[in-house]
Amino acid sequence: MRLLILGLLVCVAWAAAVWEDREWKLVYKTCGASGGVKEAVLEESVMRMDIVGNGYYRGNSQSVEMIGQCEEDLDACECLQCFTHALHRCPASLSAQIRLNYCSLAYSCHPNSYSYPPGGLNGNGNGTKRIAAIVVGAAVALFLVLLVLSFLRSRYSKRHYYY
Repeated sequence: MRLLILGLLVCVAWAAAVWEDREWKLVYKTCGASGGVKEAVLEESVMRMDIVGNGYYRGNSQSVEMIGQCEEDLDACECLQCFTHALHRCPASLSAQIRLNYCSLAYSCHPNSYSYPPGGLNGNGNGTKRIAAIVVGAAVALFLVLLVLSFLRSRYSKRHYYY
């Protein structure tokens, strides 16, 4: 039993050492305008990212929209750590595109807003559908009003004609 516990401790210590010793090398970065974004807000946004699939992550938190991708050999914790290291390459930027050797991260901050709908900023067409529904509804209402007015006019004309 002691040998099993000792082996488990060695395994955990080795995994922690490998995790901490990983070098996060910058491959590419484009930092947007500096807007005084708090690093804590960006880090919180990273921690709230959801796995979309195939190493892709996506998240909206407060006024930050993020998307990221990790290499296949990173687990979820290492991937989020890589994203955090990427954030530090563009401190206080309102937007950034950063590529490290193990992950890519892109984000955009909108300080005058709080959050985005579930569809985020991907242009899923909800705004266009809403405008189309309003236009069609207004056209139908106008048609009905004209139909009623035409009916009343016809009715009024017939009454005066017979008297």
